[in-house]
Amino acid sequence: MSHHTEFTTIPPAAPASPPGHDRLAVWAFVMAWLVPLAGAIMGHVSNSRHKAAGLGRDGLAVAAVVLGWVFTAISALAVILVVALAGLSSSVNTALTTPPPASSAPAAQTPAAPTQAPAPATDPTGALGTTDNVTDIDGNAYAVTAKQVIDPAQPASSYDTPDAGKHFVGVVFTVKVTSGKLDDAADNCAQLMGSNGQSYDTTVSSIAGYDGTSTQLKLNAGEQQTVAVVFQVPDGVHPATVKWTPDSGMADSTATWSVTSTTAGAQAPSAQSVQAAPATGQDLRDIGGGVYAGSATSTAFAQNVVAAWKHDPTAGVKQVYSPVTGQSYAMTYQLVGAGTVIATGGNGAYVQF
Repeated sequence: MSHHTEFTTIPPAAPASPPGHDRLAVWAFVMAWLVPLAGAIMGHVSNSRHKAAGLGRDGLAVAAVVLGWVFTAISALAVILVVALAGLSSSVNTALTTPPPASSAPAAQTPAAPTQAPAPATDPTGALGTTDNVTDIDGNAYAVTAKQVIDPAQPASSYDTPDAGKHFVGVVFTVKVTSGKLDDAADNCAQLMGSNGQSYDTTVSSIAGYDGTSTQLKLNAGEQQTVAVVFQVPDGVHPATVKWTPDSGMADSTATWSVTSTTAGAQAPSAQSVQAAPATGQDLRDIGGGVYAGSATSTAFAQNVVAAWKHDPTAGVKQVYSPVTGQSYAMTYQLVGAGTVIATGGNGAYVQF
C-alpha cells in the first residue's frame, strides 16, 4: 500500500511598502526655503532618525539638507559682498573729501605785486565857519556850524580859572534841527584835537561873554541854538581841529572843522600891559583889563574882539562872533602907537585895547 503526500506551496510574502515621510523631514524641507540653516540642521536630524531605525534616508530630509546649505552659503556670500561694497564706498568718499597732503618740498614763492595800504577813513573836514549836516542814531538830522574858536578864552569869573600851566579854549557852535528833534548836551558832543596831536574833552567852566549860557540842547525841527563849549589845554598847545558827534559822541556821523592858528609858539600881547587911550570922537567905556568899547559895542562882543586878536595877533579883517546877536561880524584890526590895537566894524562897532 502506498502513501501519497501532498505538498502545498506557500506563495512568497509581498514586499513591504516604503514608509511615508515623517513630519521632521517635511518641516526640514519647508524651513530650507525660509531659514536655510535651520532647514539643513532639521534635515540632518531626520536622516539620523531614519538611520537609527534601519530605514533609508528620507528624500525630503536629503533635499532639505542640500537646499539649506546651498541657500546658507549664498546668504553668507551676499552678506560678505554687501559689507565689502560698503567699505569700498566709504573709502571712496573719504578719498574725495580729504585734501591731499601738503608737499614736503617747499613751493616756489611767486613774488606778490606791491600793493598800497588803503588810506584810513577820515571825516570830511571843513573850514571854520562852515555848516555840516549830521544825523544821530534815531535818524534826527541837524546842521552844525563851528562859528568861532576863542584861544585863549578868558574865564567868566575868578571861580572859573584853568589849572596851572593850562588855558581855556572856547568853541562857539550853532545847532539847527532840520528834521526830528534834538535832546543832547553840547559838552558831550564836542571834541578838540590839539596841535600836539592829543584830543581833549570839554570841561565844566564858563568863559567871558558866555557866562550863564546853557549847553543843554532841547530843540524841535526848525529851531536853533548857539552854545559855547570850553576846553582846557596845556599852554603852548593850540586847537588844530574841532569835532561834533551826535548822541554824546556815540553816533557814526561826525562833523569836523580845521582850525588855522598863527599863535602856536607865540605869545599874544597881554591886554593888561597895554595902556590904551580913548580915541578922538569915540564915547568909550572902560570894561576892564585895559579894554575900551564904543557905545554901540556890547561888553561880551568886545571881549571876543580881544580874544580873536590873541588868537591871531595880526592886522587885518577877522570874523568875530557876537553872543548878543548870535551872528559873526567883520572887524578890521589896526596896530597903532606902542602896542595899541583898534578894531572897527559896521554899525559903529569899536574896540580899543
